[in-house]
Amino acid sequence: MKQKQYSLILFLILFFNAIYASPYSSLIKNSSITFSVKHFLFLKAQGSFEDFSGKINWDPNDLNKSTFTGTINAKNIQTGSKKYNSLLLSNQFLNSKTYPKITFKSTSIKHISDSNYSITGILTSKGISKQITEKIKLHPIKTNKKSQINLITTLHIDRREFKIAPQYPWPLLDNIVKIQLNILLEK
Repeated sequence: MKQKQYSLILFLILFFNAIYASPYSSLIKNSSITFSVKHFLFLKAQGSFEDFSGKINWDPNDLNKSTFTGTINAKNIQTGSKKYNSLLLSNQFLNSKTYPKITFKSTSIKHISDSNYSITGILTSKGISKQITEKIKLHPIKTNKKSQINLITTLHIDRREFKIAPQYPWPLLDNIVKIQLNILLEK
C-alpha cells in the first residue's frame, strides 16, 4: 500500500513539474507590443509592432529553470502614418534593412511578490546588446482547454544606448522609449 502511495506521489510531482516547466508560446492575435516616446517636451509619438514571437519555459517552483525569449520583426512597425513608419525604419532610427530583428533573452528571474517578478536579460537592437532589468507581472489564466499566462510589463529603454536617433537631442526627442508588452502565452 505504501509503495502505491509513493508511486502516486512521485507521479504527481513529475506530472506537475512537466506542466510547469513546459514551454508557452505567444498568441499573437491576443497580444500586443506598443511603444511611446515624448517629443517636443509634451507631445507623444506612439505605435506598435505587428509581428513578434515569444517563448517562455516557466517553472514557478524553480525560477532558475525558467527562461523568456522574444523576437520583434522591426519591419512591421505601425504608427498610423506611412511617413513615420518609413522614418522609424530608416538608418537613423531602427535601420531595419540591416537589423531586421529586435531580440530579448532572459538571464535571470526573481520573485518579488504574488504575481510580480523582476527579469534581467539581454536586449539586442541595431546589433547592440545591452543588459536590462524590468519588473513584470505574470497572471496564470485557467481555461478548460489549455494553460495560459498573461505577461504584462513596460520596458524603459534609453534609445541612446542603441544609437537610435542620436541626431535628435532631448527635448526634441526624449531619451527614454517605453515599450509596453501585453502578451498572452499558451501551452
